[in-house]
Formats: sequence, C-alpha cells, structure tokens
Amino acid sequence: MRPTDFLPDSTLAPFLRPVPSGHGRDDDDPGDEPGAIDVGSWEGAPVPEREWIVPGWLLPRAVTLLAGKGGAGKSLLVQQWLSAISVGAEFMGTRPPAPVRALYVNCEDEIDEMHRRQAAIANAMGRSLGGFARRMHILPRLGCDNALGTFDESGKFLPSGLFRQIASIARSRQARVIALDNAMQLFVGSQNDNGEVTRFLNACARLALETDAAVILVAHTAKADGSEFAGCMAWENSCRTRLYLTRETDENGDLMHGSERRTLSRNKANQAAIGDRLEMDWQAGAFVPVDHSDEAGAHARAEAAFLACLDAATEVRRATSHNPGVNYAPSAFAAMPEAGKRCAKVLAAAMQRLIGRGVIEVDRQLWKRDNRAWKYGLARADKVHRPPSQVIENYAPTPCTDPCTDPHRPPGQATENYAPTLHAPTPLYTTYIGTGPEGPPSLSEDEYRAALEAEAAIADANGWEARP
Repeated sequence: MRPTDFLPDSTLAPFLRPVPSGHGRDDDDPGDEPGAIDVGSWEGAPVPEREWIVPGWLLPRAVTLLAGKGGAGKSLLVQQWLSAISVGAEFMGTRPPAPVRALYVNCEDEIDEMHRRQAAIANAMGRSLGGFARRMHILPRLGCDNALGTFDESGKFLPSGLFRQIASIARSRQARVIALDNAMQLFVGSQNDNGEVTRFLNACARLALETDAAVILVAHTAKADGSEFAGCMAWENSCRTRLYLTRETDENGDLMHGSERRTLSRNKANQAAIGDRLEMDWQAGAFVPVDHSDEAGAHARAEAAFLACLDAATEVRRATSHNPGVNYAPSAFAAMPEAGKRCAKVLAAAMQRLIGRGVIEVDRQLWKRDNRAWKYGLARADKVHRPPSQVIENYAPTPCTDPCTDPHRPPGQATENYAPTLHAPTPLYTTYIGTGPEGPPSLSEDEYRAALEAEAAIADANGWEARP
C-alpha cells in the first residue's frame, strides 16, 4: 500500500492529469504514435481472446522470424504454408481456424520458378491453380531495390516506397499473412547492430499492426555450426516467435545421404510452448507429411543391414563396440557395402533396438588373441561363446567360534571360512612324509579297510562329506 491509497480523490485531483475519454489515450501526443493507456479504462470491458492465424505458430499483428541454412527449403516452405493458409487447408498437422488471404514478397526467385513451385504445391494439395484465385498473392522482386527503409543520420528508420507498397497491397487484397523473403534483401543496415536491427524489426511490427496481419520474416543462419540465426541477439529478442528449419543430418552434422526430411521447430514463442516440431519430406517439388506406415519396414531393413555388417566384421575377426570410440560399430559399419549407404545415425538406432531385444549382446567373448587373452565386443546372441559356469555355491562366510590360539592375533577376532562345500581331509592311507626309493608305503587289505572306516568316522564326527 502507498500513502496516496488512503487519500480521497478530491485531495489528489489537483495533482493528477485528467484522463481523456474514449480509449484512455493521450490526445496531445506527437505524430501518430500511441499515447499512454489508463488501464482503469479497461474496467468492465471484456478481456479479448488471443487470436491465431495458425494456432501455436502464427500470431496476427506480430513478427515471426523463420530462419534456416541455405538450401534448407525456406522459400518453398513459406510459399506452400501461405498457400495452405489462404484456402484453410491442413499443413503438416496444422490448420488455420479460418482461411485468410496471403501475400508472399519474394526477392530471390524469378516468376517462372515461383509458377513451377506453385504448380507442384497445388498438385501436392490436390487442388488446381485456379483454387487459389483471389486468395494467394505473390509480389516478385528479383533484381529490384528491396530495402524496406534506410536510416538517417540520427539512426531513425525511414520506410521506403516498397514498405508503403507492401502495406497498400496487403490492405487492398485483405491479406492477413505477409511473408518477406528474405531479410538479407530487405534490411540494409548492419545485422550485428542491435539498434538498427531493433528499429528494422519495429518497422516490420508496424507493418503487421497497420495491416492486421502476421508478418513472417525469412532469414539465413550464420555459417557457424549450431547457429539458428545470423547477427546480433535483437533478431531473436525483437520477434514474438522464432522458427528454425533444418535438414536431417548425421551425428557429425553432415547432411544425411538420401534423406529429404525437413523439420520446422518452434524455438522461441512468447504465447506458445517451445520445442514443438513439424516434420515433412520433400517429394516432387513440394513438401508432404512424413509417411510412418513403412517405418517398421525401414527399421527392419536397417537392423538387417546392421547384422550383415556385424557378421562380415566378425568373419574377418574385427571386433566392434557399442561405445563411441575407435571401434564404434555404427561408424565402422557405415563405410561397409553391407550397410547400403545408411549413415551411422540410422545404424546406431538399429543397434540400440537390437540390443534392447537381446538379438545382439555387448562385451562378449569373441575369440582369443595370440597371448590367449579373450577379445571382447558385439556379437549375435546365438553365437556368443559362453564358458561353463564357475559359480561356487555355499560361499557364505562362517565365523569361527573356537577360541583364538594365535598369540599374534587379539582374542575375539573371528576367522571367516570362505571355502566351498567341505570334504573330508586327505585319506590316511595317502598321508606320508617324503618318498623313498621304494615309493609310498603299501597297505594290506585289512589296513586299507580300517583306514576307510576311520575316515568315515572322522567325517561323521565333523559333519563333513566323506569321499566316495
């Protein structure tokens, strides 16, 4: 509580500026910039529901940054996504609540290329090109001056004629999704200058507000591995949502051979969960949903290839391991013809499935080296060398209760007997000291029988197991 909370309005009135009627904004603010809002003017007004162009992915009146490496398919993705939004169709599991018109500003492709791309998109969606009439609009800008604005000497962003043209087309065509492809063409400042980047993105946000649209800004990533956008942190911090498009790679970050898989990840979102992903495959010039119907078959084929590699390696006495290192099986097998050009990442997944089902075993005895030491590694479970069990039963320690007779050991220290199942001592008839030229002494039949009876009596008295 503040002291002023206890003062009546009549006392505070001389010190407070009157609140204008209407929307609670200041009427004397310069220019067209919004004035301060008195939140008290919201009293009794219904709380507006959050609107989505695509739930969880695209917000109206906000900027979304969509970045990816060159060749990832950003332009195709944006053109196809806007086409789906414009007719209210599903796109990789997402769907707009209602169809909205779209405007795609492309600064890098010629008209014929975009025509071919749109034909492939229509074919993938099962529609004719005429089905997008008055819904999907493209503004080609290849070879033009594409700056959305420049900066004056004070650093203020000055919108260009292109900025005003885009806003005009969006309003006249009632487009509620605007894609700007791409930032390198549209932004003429330094991508590492937080101030210039922030002013540029503020201009994109102003475009979104003026047209009541979602603005998608397409951008590239930096060359460094792991980079998800290029330039300073303002590229991420000044956008409400950041999406990242990637191609499928192996464990070394190299493109996976033969894979056309793409993944669109939501890596920053102010009004949605982070980490959601859309997976798709490139096929016949467009993106299509991932076909999981043959996933079990693909897994089976990868596992068969892994076992074929394991058999070939074992045949030439090449030991492999499930642990990353010099003999890491997936990496070694990826270069073998039996792998069928599968990468180490696919083979590693197959290995884990085979281990989990017990088809192969790890750290098993394979063969003996020249020094007679065992070589260990991966092996099929049905070919594992299993030595006879050497487990000794009755190994529990048994404390000795006899009094201590060793003068060097303090009394009361128990002696544990770790011997296995006890047997009778050496028979009396084999106990002798030394052997002379005549060899061990001979026993008569009566002496031999007496020795056996004595042994049995001793064993019975001590609870031992008599020798047969």
